[in-house]
Amino acid sequence: MNVWLVKIGEPVPQVETNINRLFRTGTFSRVLAEHGHQVTWWTTTFDHFQKHHLFQQDTVVNLNDHLTIRMLHACGYTDNVSLKRLRDHRMIATKFASASGQVPPPDIIVAAFPSIELCLACVRYAAKHDVPVLVDVRDPWPDSFAGVMPAILRPLAGVLLAPLYRQTRQVFRECNGIMGICEGYVELGLRHAQRQRCPSDRVFSLGYRRSCAAGHEIEEAGAALRQMGVDAAKTICLFVGSFGRTYDLAMLVEAARQCSEKGIDQMQFVLGGHGETFSEMTALAHGLKNIVFTGWLNPIQIAYLLRVSTIGIMPYVAGALQINPNKLGEYLSAGLPILSTLEGETEELLAQYGCSATYAPGNPEQLVEKLRHLLDNPSMLHAMRAGSERLYLEKFDAERIYQDMMAHLEVEVRADKVRKGIVPE
Repeated sequence: MNVWLVKIGEPVPQVETNINRLFRTGTFSRVLAEHGHQVTWWTTTFDHFQKHHLFQQDTVVNLNDHLTIRMLHACGYTDNVSLKRLRDHRMIATKFASASGQVPPPDIIVAAFPSIELCLACVRYAAKHDVPVLVDVRDPWPDSFAGVMPAILRPLAGVLLAPLYRQTRQVFRECNGIMGICEGYVELGLRHAQRQRCPSDRVFSLGYRRSCAAGHEIEEAGAALRQMGVDAAKTICLFVGSFGRTYDLAMLVEAARQCSEKGIDQMQFVLGGHGETFSEMTALAHGLKNIVFTGWLNPIQIAYLLRVSTIGIMPYVAGALQINPNKLGEYLSAGLPILSTLEGETEELLAQYGCSATYAPGNPEQLVEKLRHLLDNPSMLHAMRAGSERLYLEKFDAERIYQDMMAHLEVEVRADKVRKGIVPE
């Protein structure tokens, strides 16, 4: 197959050197290339996490004989929630519409949603060139915009977001199939498309690949983290992710403060990553000895932290619409019990495997209470670890998930060739 993957905002292998791991598109692109398929990943020159440009102009990087990265240059942005980010996305969509016409068409396109404008450019290209396109739903845009609007604008959200909803409906009505990281996101796409589910609509979770780093590499990473203050002898409550405003990290700092005040000396909070609220959080935690901020982590450092941690924390803000986010597979891959604020589909899935506890957003007292309860019940922790391991193997193992995704694309491409009379039915 000749496959186009269209996704901005993910780390790019061998181009970005200071990345902690590959995400969905990065991993899937490698799986496809390893199986001999020709892959073009359309993305941007802008590093979404560290907010800088990797190149100052459109750039094509050939990683190997089967994988090409086409990076489009736009204005970039400093704030994830901003008009400039929307402008950046519009510029990328315009550039894609132009650049895509200068290369031979693919057999199939997988367009990650969001961004809305780039997905719209993909379905328009697909219609013009008679190419099947699957939309892979990662985030419930534009629904999630209303929650981050200034309070004074929220009553006008329906009017202000109307153009984005109109574009979203067009994307889902004109694509050939809807993929999603969870059932709720596939259903969201179907509601926008106003149609019933068909075989082209599938759920593929956000898979996570366990580290295959050698023992000495893990130990070297551990030595560096111990110098930062990480203490593997303690009960480590781990957060790894971007310091963005969808996470209530201030609540984690307050929970650490309460643990310190209550004399819960066994507990250590380790917050790995960086982002727009990093300086704010480190200032808020000033003087606390039971919390460690590591900054950006490489894959081996993350592997070490997953190995020595006891509990994984998913501290989303109230009203967060995320379902089965990236860090869920990450924590499960290490068999970590999870404390999460997410409700709905994520809460139900974790409860089914008995590997989590849910606490109310913005309630550090409840978080501390649940942590103490787990510390006082090691048999419960053991059972939760077993549940996490089982859930990972059944639903979040990247090797299985991305093989299944590849097989799904092969079925879609063959069906399209049958329709065109290129191959017999």
